[in-house]
Formats: sequence, C-alpha cells, structure tokens
Amino acid sequence: MTVRDIRSVEVFGLPMWEIELPEMHAHNDAIIALFAGMIDSGEIKANAHGFGYQTPSTLMDQSVFPQTYFRDVLGEFFVETCRQILMHSPVEVGFPVEWNNTLTMGWALIQTSDNLGEQPWHAHVPATLSGCYYVSTCGREDQGNFEFMNPTAENYFQPAQGQLTPKAGNMIIFPSFLRHRPGPSPEATQTRISLCLDSYWTPSVAKAADT
Repeated sequence: MTVRDIRSVEVFGLPMWEIELPEMHAHNDAIIALFAGMIDSGEIKANAHGFGYQTPSTLMDQSVFPQTYFRDVLGEFFVETCRQILMHSPVEVGFPVEWNNTLTMGWALIQTSDNLGEQPWHAHVPATLSGCYYVSTCGREDQGNFEFMNPTAENYFQPAQGQLTPKAGNMIIFPSFLRHRPGPSPEATQTRISLCLDSYWTPSVAKAADT
C-alpha cells in the first residue's frame, strides 16, 4: 500500500505524524454499527479489557474480527507508514539499517459520554510506534482530544501537557514511550471510536547492494 502525505507535527519538540486514510472512510459507518451492536449485546463490557469500552488486542486477528479491512487496509497501512517513518529518521547510527516488524496488534476504544471519565496516563512500551485511526470523534473540539504528557520536567518554555485534536478518517502515529490518554468527553454529541495499534520493530544491518 502506498504511503502518502505524512504530515509531521510536534508536541514538546517530539515528532508525531498525522495521515489521512481514505481507504478506510468507506468502512466507518459499518465500524460504528459493529461496535454499537457489540456494546448493546454485552459482547463488549465496560472496563473488561481496559478503561471504558475496549476490545481485546485481537483487531488484527481475522478469526476474531473477520472484517478484512482491519488487517488488510488499516494494519498494512499502519505497518508500511511506520516503516517509512523509521527509514527516514534523522538520527544517524553510523551504518545502514533495515527495520523488521516483529509484531503488530490492535484494539478498539469506544468512548461515550456516560462511561468514560478521566483515563489514567499510560504508555505502550516496549512497542516502538503506536497509532490511532479515528473512525469518529466525540463531536466537540474542546473534548475528547488526544492528550500527551511532557516526558521532561515542566518549565517556562514547555507545558506539562499537550494535545492533538483528532479528525475522523485520520491516523495519528506517535512514539510508544510517550505517556498519553484520550481526554474526557462528558458532553459528547456522538460516540468517539479510535482503532489503536502498536508496532514492534527491530533494526538490523542493511545488506550491501550488489555492485
């Protein structure tokens, strides 16, 4: 899958990336209906797999979620985008590096106005890069934002917290070590659904090209 239009943004001077994923747009309504049905039927219970309504980390497992777009569209796009990000890192290690994806997992977080208050701060280590694709937002730009905690001490030049405003149809990718949380949305006008992913990568020395 071709990766294009990776928009780099910074929070606390750390790089993050925002990418539109039009290949998933056509499935958004079906995804909203899928998880609404799973909550209504009791298949997804509040606080069973994390804070609020979350699925297990089986979104990429087609035996659990047979919808092929989770793995073949969302998963493949995420992995290839992470590969491009790592390949173009400005950090020089002194030799050519190849990046190998050893594991990718995903889950869904469904955030409503009545079941999700203030989530605890958390990180996704030992994953390398993490991402969230937004199927829908809470309908308010002042709530339900993607919040990050400054990894350094607060000072006059950097705040203790920062945030990005999610957009439906876009994916945000960030370093997995960064502590984060979804902001509360007590006055949500619609359900906020994010498809969350972790990718694990190992570097190796790149093979020299034949001459």
